[in-house]
Amino acid sequence: MKVGENIFNKLKRNNAAIYAMAIITVLSVVSSAYFSYQTYLHSRNHVYAIDSKGQMLPLTLIDEKKDRIRQVMANADLFVNYAYDIDAFNYKDKKEKLAWLLDNNVIRIFKNKENAGYYNQLLQYNIIQHAKVLPETMKWVEENGKYTLRFLSQIQIINTGQKQVYNIEIKLSMIDVSINYPYNPYGLLIVDYVEENKVLIQDVEQLKEME
Repeated sequence: MKVGENIFNKLKRNNAAIYAMAIITVLSVVSSAYFSYQTYLHSRNHVYAIDSKGQMLPLTLIDEKKDRIRQVMANADLFVNYAYDIDAFNYKDKKEKLAWLLDNNVIRIFKNKENAGYYNQLLQYNIIQHAKVLPETMKWVEENGKYTLRFLSQIQIINTGQKQVYNIEIKLSMIDVSINYPYNPYGLLIVDYVEENKVLIQDVEQLKEME
């Protein structure tokens, strides 16, 4: 302090500097505590795993993907029910429900089957078809938001008391769309569909009764 300076002005400046430093220190401590707490909460709610490429993935994301795949498989099961598990009494209702799961290209495939007499045989011969997916045959891949599945569907055809059982290999692809309950309950649209192979099962007696 120099001679002639006002000591009170000097003290006021020192006090102001001290208050400013105290405020900055308090803000720093509070901010650090807040961010530390947020980091702690995030670490509790987000556990990470390492994928085959060495990338870290949150387990919440993995769980969501597993849930979505279950829905994809359930939608495939719903498709088989509507497309193959039919008789003369329910085919119209199931045909309408099936249309909600298909894009225009796949609808066209079933229109061609209808024009070829697929449903007329049910009426003419009173045929009953039971169908189920064989879950152990289900294989899937997901790429760019498109789910491609390959599986066997077992079809039991009952015609005047006689049974024939086929294993049909089906390949189809789905994409995500908006959920439209109850018409499209999983929000998945089938955009590709093909029956790749159809095999008659000769030893029908050894097959389990279809539910």
